[in-house]
Amino acid sequence: MSVKIRQGKSFDLGRTSVLNVKIIDGGRIAGTYHGDLVIYDGRLRSIHAHDGQLLSILYNNKMIYTGGSDGYLRMRRHSGDKVGEIEVGGYVYGIEDHPKGLVVVNDEGRVFLVDPELKEAKKIFEYEERRPARDVTVVPTLKYIVVGFYDGIILVMDHKGKVLKRVFRTLGDSVTFLDVIPELNVVISGFRSGRISLIYYVGTNLEIRSGRSKKSIFIKPRRPVDLQTIGSVARRSGIYRESLLALGGNGTLYEQKLSKLLNAALSTRGTRIVARHQNKLHDYGANGAYMNGNELITAGLDGFVKLRSVSEE
Repeated sequence: MSVKIRQGKSFDLGRTSVLNVKIIDGGRIAGTYHGDLVIYDGRLRSIHAHDGQLLSILYNNKMIYTGGSDGYLRMRRHSGDKVGEIEVGGYVYGIEDHPKGLVVVNDEGRVFLVDPELKEAKKIFEYEERRPARDVTVVPTLKYIVVGFYDGIILVMDHKGKVLKRVFRTLGDSVTFLDVIPELNVVISGFRSGRISLIYYVGTNLEIRSGRSKKSIFIKPRRPVDLQTIGSVARRSGIYRESLLALGGNGTLYEQKLSKLLNAALSTRGTRIVARHQNKLHDYGANGAYMNGNELITAGLDGFVKLRSVSEE
């Protein structure tokens, strides 16, 4: 069985690059290079959210949170009405929900715990030499914060900023995304080179089974030069049943069976996995993707937001 991608709607947002996208209740949202928040919920509307690039979006049952290159975290109701902002400085690359509030990271290597009600941000961690943080996720069962940095390091910390584990050290290979599959106790980490690694945690204990001592898992196309030339490889990933879908910075979607990746991650020797070339989604490159059920939404450098349905064939 393999994954089949079917064409859906496309939205042309004009002469801008789309940096990130989300599927929300009753609609979709996107952020652009020029700082616009675009909401589609039956009608298409655009709100100028940041004086600079709109780099990160979090949508939950309360608010829409956005982070920009202007150093601000901004809060809006689902209608788009602004209710507040917090200046954290730098480029705000990541926002994630946490039981204690919101976790926010920026390109100055700082990690903040934000109270959205009080509109207060507390710095809980600052990386040595302020090396940029590129993404953040939270392990639900452990409530631990996982932060990926530009220099390839991934740190696991608690909500007070105490570092519990330094997972990888891949010099010169920037982390491009982090995500969690709670059902499998796995954190997925993607890198600029096209490498994707799986980090295991066990139950409620921080027992990470994939680290420096083992070879990394690679997801690369048959012609890896395409990705290496473009850089910024897999920005976001989606899990569709038993396949992992990874979107390359060249606008191409790649697929590999999750079982192969899991077996490789648990192997003491490590295994190099070559991905199946799935589909060319954006001609001029892509910045982000998001999956909800069988619906895939992607953000392109060409200014298009594209919707597709995913099924098995």
